[in-house]
Amino acid sequence: ASGTTGQILKFTGSTTLASAAEAAGGKIGQVKTVEINNNNVETGQGSDGVKTNSTSYVDVPGLTLSITPSATSSKILLLYHANVSNTDSEQDTNYASIRVLRDSTTVSESTRLNGYQYLAHDMWNMSVLDTPSSTSSLTYKIQILSGINTVYFSCPHHLNECGITLMEVLA
Repeated sequence: ASGTTGQILKFTGSTTLASAAEAAGGKIGQVKTVEINNNNVETGQGSDGVKTNSTSYVDVPGLTLSITPSATSSKILLLYHANVSNTDSEQDTNYASIRVLRDSTTVSESTRLNGYQYLAHDMWNMSVLDTPSSTSSLTYKIQILSGINTVYFSCPHHLNECGITLMEVLA
């Protein structure tokens, strides 16, 4: 049923409010999440997180998550938060970039402009509604890069947390 502002919709026959809402879609089919809260690369104990001065994107180990949509019409709502820090003794301003890949396709990319100082922390939060049109397993991952090879960035930095949440939004 449809109407205009101020009208009250009346259902007739077998249509109910519940069946109308179901037909409208937007329900969450599944939720997956992963978090890391210690950059073990920086402390030398394990494999979560990354410390890099690469000017090409590198994976953040531990920030990878897979989901298999139940229908090609489903969308994937991706939420992520990532703590990125300048962990070098370099005092010059610099920038870092983050991107999210679905398999090999970039679905989000963001660059923080100059202004990072030594040990400056920055929490990046992003939400992306992806339309993969697939029922195959999809892998989403976070990557970072440094704007200049003389400055190291870490993700996360020490005990700050980072994470990804994937939600299948049914059509």
